[in-house]
Amino acid sequence: GSVQNVGCVRLEIMTRKDDTDVNDSVVISLVLDAMVEHEGLFSLQALGASILTNLCQKCHSSGGDANIDLILESGAVALVLTSMQRFQKVESVQMEGCILLCHLARISVIGLDIVMEERPKKILKAAGKHFPEKCGMLSEEILQLISHRKVQMNGGKKPLKMKTMMKKPLTILKKKQHVHEKKVI
Repeated sequence: GSVQNVGCVRLEIMTRKDDTDVNDSVVISLVLDAMVEHEGLFSLQALGASILTNLCQKCHSSGGDANIDLILESGAVALVLTSMQRFQKVESVQMEGCILLCHLARISVIGLDIVMEERPKKILKAAGKHFPEKCGMLSEEILQLISHRKVQMNGGKKPLKMKTMMKKPLTILKKKQHVHEKKVI
């Protein structure tokens, strides 16, 4: 674990600079492998999320989305959320996780949809509660983006709550029965 940790520290420094000649897809693969293999090391989880954020920003600022697409397709969102859930009381994991998720949700509808699919509400609320200064605004922004996206996907209407959705088919069925009874009479 210590070799990967040191390697991730170096990669984090290298990816922070825009002018470095780093093979981004190899770095993404190495970082995700290290995060999976050493899921119990919170420092590696935080560094991994930071490196992925750096690569997203580097790619986005140059006008491309290759890194973002690769990160989204690799399952990084689920991995970062799992780390955030596992290390709820570790500020660096929460902060770096929120930064990455917020970045992905801001710049990519697909990124927002993938974040949304993972149902991060409890994890993000916990991050904002435990670390309001570092994570509060980021977690709220992600949750707002998710809420707006749900409205957008629902044709501009607020999404129905589960209880309403459960009652709605019965209401529609009863109305149809009532109309049918009137026609028969």
